[in-house]
Amino acid sequence: MSSTVIFDLDAAAWAPMLPGVQAKTVWVDEPSNRRALLIRFEPGAALTRHVHDGDEVLYVLEGSVADDHGTVTAGNVGYRPPGCTHTVRSEGGALSFAVISGGVAPVADGVSGGPPSQVHTVAEVAEVEALPGVFLRTVWADEPTDRKAIVVRFTPGSALQPHRHVGDELIYVLEGAVADEAGTVTAGNAAFRPDGCEHLVLSETGATVFAVVRGGGPAGLSEVGRPARAAGRRPAGLTGLTGLADLAGAAISPARRAPGAAPRGRAGPGTPSCRPGRCPARRPAWRGG
Repeated sequence: MSSTVIFDLDAAAWAPMLPGVQAKTVWVDEPSNRRALLIRFEPGAALTRHVHDGDEVLYVLEGSVADDHGTVTAGNVGYRPPGCTHTVRSEGGALSFAVISGGVAPVADGVSGGPPSQVHTVAEVAEVEALPGVFLRTVWADEPTDRKAIVVRFTPGSALQPHRHVGDELIYVLEGAVADEAGTVTAGNAAFRPDGCEHLVLSETGATVFAVVRGGGPAGLSEVGRPARAAGRRPAGLTGLTGLADLAGAAISPARRAPGAAPRGRAGPGTPSCRPGRCPARRPAWRGG
């Protein structure tokens, strides 16, 4: 049975990508050509002009990053679709968590084309109580590839009941901590739940999590023969056996499903961002931006 893989990002060293830009490689899946990076920009630093032959979903933890099409501020999400051509820069410095599919190719200054990048303002997305004490915002979704980016807020003591992943999920904990049978993921760290992963997710103290989910959604597990072991108990009061992908699928509004529907704006009150010094995983090969 597959289980959660937890990444201790504090234990990994920063590696240079370009002048003024450093990164930590959080996770790599070579068969699907996907990876996740933690990227840090010094004030005034930039990524050279490039075109995406895959795509990228990013969450800005600190500061802001800008390109030809807009600025993504702390606590908000950016999306770079396939064919997007741009230069990425940060005037005041930034820290971001990026999930990248495919690669990029350098292009000359002045070259343009392809669809524009998108800015998704988290505070503009309605928060839905998907289960008792579990609130989520589906910030971005791509129906053809069955992927979603969601922000999940767990109140203290809340949980997702036992479920099996049909597809996979990569999370970054923004605040607090979440636990399952594999261990606890604390703020500033990440975890990967592979296809077939079976677990219960619990947050004793509360948490806010950014998740990129791929696949049709978790299937409920039978309670027979599989006790819920996370934190030593099964949470009470939850009647459905489900996980984040199913919850997010139910919460997506039609506007959020449309690939071109991308509101722009500034981060709103209460939008989670990473605490300084807690968002610090191998030398990265830069192929996204």
